Amino acid sequence: MRQTIVILHCMFEALRNVRGSNGLGYISMNPFILVREMATVDDEDEIEEALSQDEWAEVLITIEALPKDTSRDLAHYHRARWLFQLLYRAFLRRDEAAQLKMGNFIESADGWDLKFIGKGQKKARIVATTKLMGELRVYRLFHGLPAFPSPGEDRPALLSVNGKDQPVGDQLIYLICKEIFQATADRIETTKPASAAYLRKASPHWMRHTGITHSLEEGIDPRYVQAQARHASLSTTARYDHKERKRWREQLERV
Repeated sequence: MRQTIVILHCMFEALRNVRGSNGLGYISMNPFILVREMATVDDEDEIEEALSQDEWAEVLITIEALPKDTSRDLAHYHRARWLFQLLYRAFLRRDEAAQLKMGNFIESADGWDLKFIGKGQKKARIVATTKLMGELRVYRLFHGLPAFPSPGEDRPALLSVNGKDQPVGDQLIYLICKEIFQATADRIETTKPASAAYLRKASPHWMRHTGITHSLEEGIDPRYVQAQARHASLSTTARYDHKERKRWREQLERV
């Protein structure tokens, strides 16, 4: 039933958006919007696959503690550092990160943007923040490259430790992230057992969830978070917002 409603919703939404010769849509409203709004299914709950601020800090500590004795060690450290920041700050999926080119970073009058083909082959253009570009600068300088990408640069955004122009596949991204999560869990097992157990389940996609959740917790306008995450609706973005649950707990703790 849910699948049928989604299909009908998409069809009516397309009819609403297609403009006729008079400049108006074929229909004025989508009658299935209300059906979807009223639907209560399990996957409409809050998104739980996001690290807390403390767990994210522990992951960063693990990355900084990676070996740096050899040139290969250093290459792996810089790649892991850049990968986690890219997934976290750009809300990317691992396949999107694997396909990313340096030339996808585009400088504009307002700052840097990131332009790429996302899920469903949809074109996306999001903000590349100053912090994200700072991490890219560190990564590029380590590889002996200019601080920032040049227009149309075809070099992969994530480089193999064996060669500058060899891309990193999405399966390797998965393995790198799992390695870091596992190492973090092992390190904090005795002091933070609950977080350790949680981190053992984490995957690269959790970094996208974590970035979205942390942005909402910091009070970023949900409209901008929605645009950066490329969500179809604000109701999807709202599932990442845990502030209300935290306030709920804080209020009850006063009793």
